[in-house]
Amino acid sequence: ELKDLYDELEGEHRRLKQEHDKLQAQHKELAMYESVEVTWVVDEFESKADADTTVKSQTVPVAGYDMGLELEFEGEGKARQLGIYFRHRGGLTWAPIRIGGSSVTLESSVRGGQHTITRTLADGDQIDKCSGAYGWPKCVALSDLNKKTWGLVKEDKITIKAKIRIEKLVRGEVL
Repeated sequence: ELKDLYDELEGEHRRLKQEHDKLQAQHKELAMYESVEVTWVVDEFESKADADTTVKSQTVPVAGYDMGLELEFEGEGKARQLGIYFRHRGGLTWAPIRIGGSSVTLESSVRGGQHTITRTLADGDQIDKCSGAYGWPKCVALSDLNKKTWGLVKEDKITIKAKIRIEKLVRGEVL
């Protein structure tokens, strides 16, 4: 009977330790990072791709920085690619911006569509002073985006969902 009580308490202790560790990780995330989720609908997508222009989202503040997304079109013919970048547009004075864990998602608009493209930056990724941007120069082939069954471009629009996650600074130093 005492052994059963001991085993029960031991199991409850393990469960509480796991819950504690999970809460500690969530607290660390909240204390060290600020995240903003953005939904960006790009109108006249095909004409912008044909014009080979850089397409810029609106600017959003994240952890004291002014950030945005940019689309660039690279390559020729069937090899043309869509590049997606996170861009620093101002705000806090320059230090490398740790942007790891940020992600972009292109979701299908076709009912039952299974084609969702998500790209996520590794934890150590950062935007440096020289480029001011970080992302995927060849995120997806334009020919794949235009497949009707994928439903990623609908009525000449594409929807991009992004999570911009930036490590917070304290007195100019990364936490």
